[in-house]
Amino acid sequence: MIGVEEFKQRLQADSLQELADEFLLADGAAHVTEDQFNLIRQKLADSYGLDDEAIKIIVTGSAKLGFSLIEKRDEDGNVRPRFRPFSVESDIDVAVLSPQIFDLVWFELSAFAANRPWFPLAHKKLGPYLVSGWLRPDHFPNSGALMNCRKWFPIFAGLSADIRFGRRKVRAGLFYSLEQLRQYQMRSLRDALSGADL
Repeated sequence: MIGVEEFKQRLQADSLQELADEFLLADGAAHVTEDQFNLIRQKLADSYGLDDEAIKIIVTGSAKLGFSLIEKRDEDGNVRPRFRPFSVESDIDVAVLSPQIFDLVWFELSAFAANRPWFPLAHKKLGPYLVSGWLRPDHFPNSGALMNCRKWFPIFAGLSADIRFGRRKVRAGLFYSLEQLRQYQMRSLRDALSGADL
């Protein structure tokens, strides 16, 4: 894996797409094992009735590189700087790439929205994320009718409680394809480049 200082140098010298493809979209991760990748994929495949080959898992965030590219505010409003190392407080964030799961969820959400008395459905930030190429499950409407949406939460609650993940919170976003994830990751790289003290 690459260190922070070398990554900062590459961030100034290389194209963002090259960095995204080489470091952010490549297989493997600094803090997630192959067995953990396989467990996530298998839990999703079992729950959605798919072959596990229909699902690709890419770790994002500090669990991927060993450090975070983006600055964040914690619950107390304190700024957590970019390039901070993966730590005991860090979550494991993953991107789930699966056209089949994406379509199941998206079609279900579309049917749900079509049957609401108001249009368009404005629920949290579901729409803006969809336009950006992905679905954030924490923005799904809370409805018993959304069976494919509801399947998501027990999977990741179970993984988060699993000793094999050190009882770290495991969170995931749902992407249709690698291209949508590439665009999202390049946004993180642009943010790091524009705001970093390089």
